[in-house]
Amino acid sequence: MLLHDVLNHAVKLFPNKTATIDGDVEYTYAESGERIRRLAAGLLSLGLKPGDHIAILANNSHRYFETYFVCSVAGMPLAPLNIRLAAHELEFILNDGEIKALILGPEYIPLYEQFREKTPGLKHVIILNAELPGAVDYEGLIASNEPLMGVAREWQETDMLNLCYTGGTTGLPKGVMLSQRAIVSNAQHATMTMSFQERDIWLHVAPMFHLADAWAVYAFAMVGGTHVFNGAFSPQLCLETIEKHKVTKTILVPTMINFLVNFPGLGNYDTSSLDLVLFGASPMPVDRLIAAKNALGPKLCQAYGMTETSPLLTAMHIGWTHYEGDEAKVRRLASCGAGNLRSERAGGGPGDGRGREAGPGGGDHRRGAERHERLLEASRGDCGGAAGRLHAHRRPCNGRRREFHLHRGPGEGHDRLGRRERVLRRGGERPV
Repeated sequence: MLLHDVLNHAVKLFPNKTATIDGDVEYTYAESGERIRRLAAGLLSLGLKPGDHIAILANNSHRYFETYFVCSVAGMPLAPLNIRLAAHELEFILNDGEIKALILGPEYIPLYEQFREKTPGLKHVIILNAELPGAVDYEGLIASNEPLMGVAREWQETDMLNLCYTGGTTGLPKGVMLSQRAIVSNAQHATMTMSFQERDIWLHVAPMFHLADAWAVYAFAMVGGTHVFNGAFSPQLCLETIEKHKVTKTILVPTMINFLVNFPGLGNYDTSSLDLVLFGASPMPVDRLIAAKNALGPKLCQAYGMTETSPLLTAMHIGWTHYEGDEAKVRRLASCGAGNLRSERAGGGPGDGRGREAGPGGGDHRRGAERHERLLEASRGDCGGAAGRLHAHRRPCNGRRREFHLHRGPGEGHDRLGRRERVLRRGGERPV
């Protein structure tokens, strides 16, 4: 199954169902599908060819949703760019990733101006909801082209679909090549793990360039769910959106959750529609989880993954959470759950019960690289290896490292997310 098959499935089964809600703009799955196919035709009309690489640097929106699907229809692998990177890092990515076209949000025009003269391979800039000399208007490109029938290339499941550059330590970002198979199968497993349904409404409030949120683009389309977008996070806007659109599910990082819990006006908003708040990026102390439960209800579950695994590896379930009573069960709130169908649980294999820590300093003293290999079953064999493209000239981190690792408590079937110390020279995006 390929990503454009997911789109075709959604258009066929849920043509009149609301697919996206972005402020006052709403589209059904049929309308979204047509816009995506018009956009694909528009990209080809610029002289881009199937196999060319495109990128997007923008905030969350329905257009980001469309871009994630258009790469499969137009046959052009997509690099979603981290909006927090500096100009020289984006310059490196655009050159290293051989990006031919950039879809650009208006907020990042000043950043683009800093590297535009240093990216000679970038032939086209497609601007979102703004004017920029020399750029092509996104909506104009859709309006001026007829929908592309079929897809522009013959895909293989192992062909690269996304090129995701990750950072977080020192040196330049590394590119992770994710295949059609890795992305689609991970979304399928997430759908089964989370039991998503057509009635569900997902709030894209975490940045969509990050796979921590991006996987929901595909997973919710598989079941005909609705996507709602916040361009950026603020506690008030998030709460207003949840109340207005009766959001049922979302993913946040612990910092966002704390902002919501401590927001003075929290009690004025109806968040009862929420039935699942996934969180990740870092472990969350049990006392903070209990505080969040008291504010939002027993709806929080930790998930864990990595860009290299496209991304989900493990997830907790509401039914496994206990906020009071048996101390051992309450401690399970810190767990990141159990592995999905294609992940191999760290600690010696599924169900071995030995509870070995799989990171450096663990019971079997394995190196971090080997630990990652054990966890990368979800994407092994795709696009030149599970780890994707690793650049030899990237400088290693010479300081202490704070690495996330999975381990299992004695007699438990749940993984726990621990961490080791690391000194970072500049911040980066954490895994799910």
